[in-house]
Amino acid sequence: DPGLVEAYLIKVAILRDRQEFAEAMDVINAAIAHMEPRLERNAKSAAFRENLAKLYVTRATLQDEPEAQVADMD
Repeated sequence: DPGLVEAYLIKVAILRDRQEFAEAMDVINAAIAHMEPRLERNAKSAAFRENLAKLYVTRATLQDEPEAQVADMD
């Protein structure tokens, strides 16, 4: 279920441990792509915003470029 943020985060952690960084990045990008369009209608939900923030922070840890890391943290 693409709505399960924790499942995405666990899968990314497993892939990162296996050093499969490209696939981990694909998974986290898919999660963000799924969540971002729903942000406007869930803007008042602290839980939704927290989950989206977790995805961005996780993606920042996978980025190679400092500029991309900063962009994700913003």
